[in-house]
Amino acid sequence: MRNKKAILAAPLVDFWSIIIFIFIIIVFYYIIQSTVGGSEDIKARQQTLVTNAVLEAYLRTPVSVDGKEIQMSQLIIDAHITGDYTKLIEESNSITGKFPKYGIDIFYPDRQLSINRAASLYRYNQVSSFIPAPNGGTIKIILYLPYD
Repeated sequence: MRNKKAILAAPLVDFWSIIIFIFIIIVFYYIIQSTVGGSEDIKARQQTLVTNAVLEAYLRTPVSVDGKEIQMSQLIIDAHITGDYTKLIEESNSITGKFPKYGIDIFYPDRQLSINRAASLYRYNQVSSFIPAPNGGTIKIILYLPYD
């Protein structure tokens, strides 16, 4: 009698082991599928970090004005105070001239400057930064960086 019970139990064990094996394969398939889609999100986040770093480097770029060296962010504020934007445009063009696909927009409370508008032909990742304007309001700087 014992042998007959073993003969009936063996197919049940095989059946359940196959079911569990298939279940494990399905679980692993969904885990792998969920991680593959995340690589695009990681790339987008990485591109945003790069764009933030480029904007910060732009704002901290040293420029020479009247024999004195100041940062680009200070030149942006000084241009707004004096109303003379020629030095700002000149220095910004010399910086972005090295990177033809980069574009910069500077929004003052009373006007907007666009530097390197030829860059508008590309798809962009953009970041912005704000500088308090000395006479009230804020100055918004947007950097457009092409996607890789």
